[in-house]
Amino acid sequence: MKKSLGILDELDIIKHIKDKLGIIDHNIKILKISYYEKPKLKIVDDFYAYGLAIYSRRENKIVFSRKALKEEIDKQSKDYQEIEGIKYLKVSSLLYPFYINEGNTIEALTIAIILLSLLHESWHSFDEFIFKMLIFLGDSTIKNRDRLYKVLTTHYGIELRASAFEVIMYYLLTGFYKDKRVYISVCNNISTTCRKYLEELGIIERSENIYTDYFAPYTLGRCYGNIIVAKYKSSLEKSIDKIIDDIVYLDEKRAIDEIKHYVYNPDKLLHD
Repeated sequence: MKKSLGILDELDIIKHIKDKLGIIDHNIKILKISYYEKPKLKIVDDFYAYGLAIYSRRENKIVFSRKALKEEIDKQSKDYQEIEGIKYLKVSSLLYPFYINEGNTIEALTIAIILLSLLHESWHSFDEFIFKMLIFLGDSTIKNRDRLYKVLTTHYGIELRASAFEVIMYYLLTGFYKDKRVYISVCNNISTTCRKYLEELGIIERSENIYTDYFAPYTLGRCYGNIIVAKYKSSLEKSIDKIIDDIVYLDEKRAIDEIKHYVYNPDKLLHD
């Protein structure tokens, strides 16, 4: 594999990551998604949309922007920090571990950034097929249909759940959930960054304007994902069936209630 930003001239690194996403197949079994087709991967020079990648429902493709990826990698390569031998990048002001052993930092950083985007957009592909099961196939085995319909049809519900999934699966697939050192940063994410964000939104004081920030579901979803990682710790993989089922029906009220509880009681996550 090439060890420079030139790797983005091809899909090598994306395919390399996708080959390791066998657990995604397991998620599909948990979700019981009928007729699921894995999305294809594509990279283009740029697209007129926010983010590093988008999921195309019409084509069932995850499309990456080469320009956006290069800009993000360049930014993160200047801003990453190190805590106890682990390097961290920042997404929504939250720390993500991406590198432990000596080697090519840019390559490790690139893999982390692409993996996060791939996981986020993969959840959108799950949602598309869950929606088809709910609406077009009329699958009678689906529980809490009205609640599920709501989270599947709002920007808030869609991005909140994809962002939570992104965090949880990132820790699981990279194996960082097994490393006790990362829980210092995970709990700091919750007690400091997530608390500050809730206060800025006014949620702690029960503001009526919790929907005014377009990016709120992304940050709140990532905060919720950090809480799940901290709660399950080394048992994350054993509990993934339960966790995925939980995310399917996750809505903003339950996510916010959980985040509010732990921003005030972060020690419970370390000692539960």
